Amino acid sequence: MSIATESLSEWAARLANGANRSVTITRRTLEADLRADLFLVLFAYAHDVVGIPREDIRQEGNVLSGRFDSLFGRCVIEYKKPGRLESPAERHGAAEQGIRYLKDPSIGADVVIITDGSTWGLLRDLSAGPEAGEQGWLDLGDGHLTAAHERFAWRPNSPETAERVLTLMATVVAAPVSGESLKARLGSGNPDALDCVSRMGVALHHRSRDGRTDSLRFHRCLSDRMSGTCRFLFVAFPVVRLAN
Repeated sequence: MSIATESLSEWAARLANGANRSVTITRRTLEADLRADLFLVLFAYAHDVVGIPREDIRQEGNVLSGRFDSLFGRCVIEYKKPGRLESPAERHGAAEQGIRYLKDPSIGADVVIITDGSTWGLLRDLSAGPEAGEQGWLDLGDGHLTAAHERFAWRPNSPETAERVLTLMATVVAAPVSGESLKARLGSGNPDALDCVSRMGVALHHRSRDGRTDSLRFHRCLSDRMSGTCRFLFVAFPVVRLAN
């Protein structure tokens, strides 16, 4: 069965089975190994099914609140050493770390998920509001008066839990507007950005006074690439160059 035709329940089964295999069969003892195992499923689902652009999927990023493990759009996933979340103290510490990520404007996350392969902790930032088409909710509690670990929904690994994880990931697909996300889209590591800058440089070099050659060439760039990167550069970059 192809990726495009798999149902949500089938993806959830793949994720739950992958976590179980990592913990009980291959007996992973390192956080990095668990992350590598689960990322195989999470990346394929986020990119190929949900449609999160590759540049909005990041691994191990340094931000104001620390170093996160994975970012899918606006969903942060933190991996812990297998078995670590069995400890109430470790669970509380992981929850505090996750809440710091939600409050960190440099990430722009609305969902934090924590897992050690056997247990999943899920927290949605209720102040962000529901996505378009998503059912609304009422926040009847005061997060400031609730212990960090009590703000998370803790669930054992299962296909049902995995389905909730994937559903949460799919509700926050838009990348946050931050320095890091702009760098991922427009930085030197993005070949589309380099291509567009190169084309614009040629167009600006050959433009005639009061001519429209540069605009026409930019339009051709957009038509050829059809990327959000090119469209952003078309609006922002030429203005700076021409002003100089």
